[in-house]
Amino acid sequence: MATRTLVVFLFTFGILPAPGWPEEDPTWFARLRSLEGDWSLLDPTGEPSSLHARYEVVAGGAAVMETMFPGSAEETVTLYHAEGSTVTVTHLSSRTAPSRLHPAPVKEPGALSFVAPEEKTAPGTTVAIRLAPSGPDRLRLEWIHTTGRNEQASRVFDLRRETSLSGLSAEVSRLRVSLDTLQQELDRRLRNEVTVEQKGRPPRRILQTVTRPPGPGWTVAGVPFREFLHEQSITFSTTYSIRGDEGMTIGHFGFRAGRKCHVRFCVLGGHAFIAVVEESRPPPREIASIPEFATALEIGAFGRVLERISGQQWAKHPVAVDWDLERFAGKSIRLYVVDAVTNHYGQIAVSDIRIEEELD
Repeated sequence: MATRTLVVFLFTFGILPAPGWPEEDPTWFARLRSLEGDWSLLDPTGEPSSLHARYEVVAGGAAVMETMFPGSAEETVTLYHAEGSTVTVTHLSSRTAPSRLHPAPVKEPGALSFVAPEEKTAPGTTVAIRLAPSGPDRLRLEWIHTTGRNEQASRVFDLRRETSLSGLSAEVSRLRVSLDTLQQELDRRLRNEVTVEQKGRPPRRILQTVTRPPGPGWTVAGVPFREFLHEQSITFSTTYSIRGDEGMTIGHFGFRAGRKCHVRFCVLGGHAFIAVVEESRPPPREIASIPEFATALEIGAFGRVLERISGQQWAKHPVAVDWDLERFAGKSIRLYVVDAVTNHYGQIAVSDIRIEEELD
């Protein structure tokens, strides 16, 4: 997801509501309605991430509801609706205090801007929201909130409209895509060739697989993983569920270690664990008891445990992990995220996992 942070002073933006804006631009609601549908948040490379947004026309057409990160702990809802001769925006977020905003003039063609009254700019308040088209089926959304006296932080999200299911079905039928072709495309998207420049030495060619539960290739048992966006703009998958620490989860992902193989990711603590195993036999399709499976895994019932990490309760800052699997080149490896703990800190969170191997 493309997210940037910017610290500025309040007076830079000239936060002054414009009560007459709907009369000056009567198409505001039509433009908001045109956003209806599902959107993907783009990562820094411009590709769709695993995060989503949704725009819905609600209340019999009287309002438009924007939901960012639906179903996650970071879910944020913004409601756009008419109120008399002006427009009111209500912004509800777990990160900031509830805010009510009103239209503001904007010079950018097609853009919409909403700001909070100056007296509502206490720390932790969202004081401005801006939406602007950035291309066909593209949208740039910006939230500005106060962080301290005369300071603001800006979060910018680049979104792309998702293809409708009916449109996708028609496209698949038209192209007559076979299952083998789809699998090849999946492998291509997961694996990317990267060139690393080295001073005074030839560049290194690296094949990189980027994955994170519960994405493609993962098998998950128990409580589903949930996603959240860390304050350092890193997306994590966590075993912490709506049941809190009581939920139990297992996710696993198999691969064959290549030349000079490394597995790199970030972890946030909890007493669950992440491990890589030199696989001697695959896990069962159905896991009847997660605690029993976790015990069997750790004593080597499915192969030798090569690396293992567990957190030290909840940590605010991610811990970077780099496991060197060079000595296991050509071996079948399985990566496990295991939460069989139901007491306090019975969870763990993992960022994107990068499995890298050298091609030269």
